Amino acid sequence: MDRRKLAAYLVVVILMVTSVSAGLILFYHGPGSAAVPDEGRTARAWVNVASIPSGTVREADRWGSVETLAGASAGTLSYYRQVAFHQTEATESVVLDGEIWCMMRASAVDAVLLRYSPEVRGPGWNISFECYSPQAGDAFDPSFGTQHIGLTAKLIDRNGTALAAVDLSYGTPDDRYVSLRDVGAGATTVLSNTTIASTTPKGPLEGYAPDRYIVSFQREGGRCVITVLHTSGVMVGQGTVDIPSGWGGPAQLVLSTTSTVLTRRGIDPSVPWSVTTYSGAWIVDNLACRGATAPYPLVGPLYEYAYQGAQVPTAGLPTGAPREGASVTIGGTPAPFNATTGRYEADLGFEAGWGKKVRCSVELDGVTVEDNISLTMVAVAEHARVSEWWNGWDWVSVFGLDDCAGPDSALTVYRGYEHPLTAYSIYQGGSSRQTLTYPYLEIALHNPHDWEGGSIKFWNDAVAQANTGASFLRNNYEYAGRWDAPSNGGQGDTYISMANPGNKATYQQLYALWQAGIRIDGRSSDKVAGSPGNHTQLGSWYDAGGYLGSGAGWYPYRAVDLMDASRSLSWDNPRNWTSAFELVDEVAENHGVLRAYGHPNRAIALPELMHWIDNGKTNYTLENWKATDGEVASYIYGRWSADLSFDAGRSDASTWSYNVSCGGAAAAGYWKVPVTIEIDLGGRAVKDIVVKDGGRTLRMSSGSLADLHGARIMDSGYDIRNGVLYVSGMWSEGSTLSVDLDDHSPVLDLGPETPMIMRAD
Repeated sequence: MDRRKLAAYLVVVILMVTSVSAGLILFYHGPGSAAVPDEGRTARAWVNVASIPSGTVREADRWGSVETLAGASAGTLSYYRQVAFHQTEATESVVLDGEIWCMMRASAVDAVLLRYSPEVRGPGWNISFECYSPQAGDAFDPSFGTQHIGLTAKLIDRNGTALAAVDLSYGTPDDRYVSLRDVGAGATTVLSNTTIASTTPKGPLEGYAPDRYIVSFQREGGRCVITVLHTSGVMVGQGTVDIPSGWGGPAQLVLSTTSTVLTRRGIDPSVPWSVTTYSGAWIVDNLACRGATAPYPLVGPLYEYAYQGAQVPTAGLPTGAPREGASVTIGGTPAPFNATTGRYEADLGFEAGWGKKVRCSVELDGVTVEDNISLTMVAVAEHARVSEWWNGWDWVSVFGLDDCAGPDSALTVYRGYEHPLTAYSIYQGGSSRQTLTYPYLEIALHNPHDWEGGSIKFWNDAVAQANTGASFLRNNYEYAGRWDAPSNGGQGDTYISMANPGNKATYQQLYALWQAGIRIDGRSSDKVAGSPGNHTQLGSWYDAGGYLGSGAGWYPYRAVDLMDASRSLSWDNPRNWTSAFELVDEVAENHGVLRAYGHPNRAIALPELMHWIDNGKTNYTLENWKATDGEVASYIYGRWSADLSFDAGRSDASTWSYNVSCGGAAAAGYWKVPVTIEIDLGGRAVKDIVVKDGGRTLRMSSGSLADLHGARIMDSGYDIRNGVLYVSGMWSEGSTLSVDLDDHSPVLDLGPETPMIMRAD
């Protein structure tokens, strides 16, 4: 099994460490097997539960909970239940997507980030948290200067007296370490002289939170055992600290930072006054307090795609023996353990929708976890499926113009092309009516555009500027494009696309733009230092194989991945054909999206390549759908939110009938666009196609259902290519699709063709 596939099915990490009381091994628990409801469409969801035992569980230690922050709103800056967040001019701690984003934009010394004040219910306790640095590896060049991004976890009593502390740091080579401090004795032990990369396992069925450190403080008699593990399978280190007789017991876990943030001036010679700030961050999650010998549960995945009626895939690693006593629910439904797959499973009533938040709960030896899973239920129908891209094309191209004055600028620069355009507007110009003329155009956003200060913005400033940008479009235009136009059934004033906030941005800006209505953005993080995050935590169309084969950074399995969608082809400057085409070919071969762009007052420096992308391919097998950013985002939403079922009661040997619906786009902040159903004809010819949608009946035989004739610009209608029927429609609630087939049609030659490749130079 290759690394990418292994990551996609990763369900348990096995860690073996030495403890005062026992070896710690992560494994699955749970009795029984999942039951299937007798009737109705269902999809089987699953939860993986691993645990870190701490020896034989004492009855007095069967208590505790894990604070997952699942109920905290994005942008929470003050407190949430037992966690209080602290801010300074240099640092900010804010909840983003169920995690605490602790960011440092300037150097700081012992700046408090947060305080966790758990309820300790017995004399034996274990207080822990999880954390990771939001960069896959260290990209800091020491010749630039010193970069040190630190996180300190300190356990204090009610008098503020510290017992022990763990220091973690990443940055330049001498500033990567994990150490343990006995505060009372003034002794420091280095547990590791490096920090471990936080890779992110993502795949087409499930994905997990990035690998992270687990730091725990466990009282064992008169000593505190401090353990640092890493979920990649590494025992980082362990030590003990004697508990002084006068120490008043744990009151708070205090996280703070001592950091040196690197700044450099004049990196870009065209703007020598600009300053690049290499801001950094640590992400903190799952603060927990439990009995000293109670196990620590680890729950996943972060997201999953559950196919209607399908069995849950078997875990990719050994699961260990089932254990009595674990209780798991998914969406309020009991989820017994399935010993065959090594997962807890529950059959839920089928409900279409991309990435719906479903609450899961786990109780293991008195320790409770309440968290969310992003669940997508995927419909399954005979002979048919929802196409990956509109009209069944292999990959997608987007032509955009940055820094433009509305539609006028984009239409001028791209004169001579027949490709839909995305106008990333920073100034007002033109009107929404210009978006309705073939080959169509989308009005998008390029504001905020403070690329000098983009990597230092905290939450409140990010929200203010995101709202200012969205208001700029609403105040100057009526609708973003043809699918948003009220005359075409759109909502109007639904601006969902953005170039980027100026080459890079903090995660605060990313989530603030999401709240302001943006659904696809670019370069909200960076592969190299200079932005707090990078492509391994979220993102799309950066790395075909994903960082270290993890699958991260290519397909947007979660909606937030579109907020860092790669814009990889700039035509501002000349580039040799071979290197430019290699980039295009990687995107096409991996069914991705190529976002090409440039700036006003410049001639397109890659005209041959841009026209090749625009034109129909005569020397290349893989063809592209020509789209705008908003169409891409809205189609992905429509694809995963479509409900498709085979209607056996209206079908026979010569007619296949389907029920189809695609709802919820407007409520989720997307446009309602045509979604493509593809049907494998099995070598049979089509006599007629009948679509009933929104009170209209459209037929191929009457011409009311349009023949798309291989169209590459989005529309409704049908296409037949290589023995596959593609039918694109809006699919309002209650829509149906029927295909009449010729019983005596000859078998088509569907043998594979020799792929054509582009010339090398």
